[in-house]
Amino acid sequence: MHRDSRDRRAQGQITLATGLDGQALACLAPMTGAPNLDWVRRVTGLEDSDWPEVEQVARTAGPGAGGVVYLPYGSPSGERAPFIDSAASASWVGMSVRTTAGQLLRAVYEGIAFTLRECLGAPVPGRVLRIAGGSASSDLLCQVLADVTGEPVVRSTAPELGARGVAALAMVTGGVAEDLDAALTALARPTDAFRPDPVLREPYDHQARVFAAARDALRPVWPALRELRTEAEAPPSVSPATNTSSTCDLSDTSDKAESAYDADGWENL
Repeated sequence: MHRDSRDRRAQGQITLATGLDGQALACLAPMTGAPNLDWVRRVTGLEDSDWPEVEQVARTAGPGAGGVVYLPYGSPSGERAPFIDSAASASWVGMSVRTTAGQLLRAVYEGIAFTLRECLGAPVPGRVLRIAGGSASSDLLCQVLADVTGEPVVRSTAPELGARGVAALAMVTGGVAEDLDAALTALARPTDAFRPDPVLREPYDHQARVFAAARDALRPVWPALRELRTEAEAPPSVSPATNTSSTCDLSDTSDKAESAYDADGWENL
């Protein structure tokens, strides 16, 4: 079933009341982040390389990853935003025998950014994307996110942002700060900014449409693919050997008995 981006965003949306003048916080929590990067580093043989080295390989591909598109639905639980589908599966599409490791890596970074673009919806003039978390330490991911969404990305350099948020609320509650804005200003730290490249706007708009079309085309076969994976991951069943003779003498140590032992395959148990 095809849905527009607004329906996709609404399907997995979590709404939280802030308690501030009737304001509410709309949340989408896709399952397409850092685990994809950990996985692709491992399967491309770069597990012993640090992240700047991995990103250097990805940068050799350039924007668009040579036409390779990655659907980052690698979570064993499927996806929960901007749509809900427990059978969602990850895949690269658009590959050929000329595809490079750099293109495979770059496509993963871009695939993550495309899902976040879908969660955000249409660009909002003047909006700034503020990001945090382990993956935010990646300069490449921050720049790709800015280019794919067409919006500036700002990354805090302060550690433990969750704890700092709690501290800001405590400052307001304890009367140390007049309001939350004042508390956040007092706790402010320098930030890193990543500006979108306007030259990449049109190419990434086109690639975003290809990304969505590829996902929608594959989605009907996701349940079957999930079933195949489940079958492949199931432990092999061992059928008990069938004794067709009327008697069995376990004390028989003849060549015939040893040959039957080997043929039945019991030595593998």
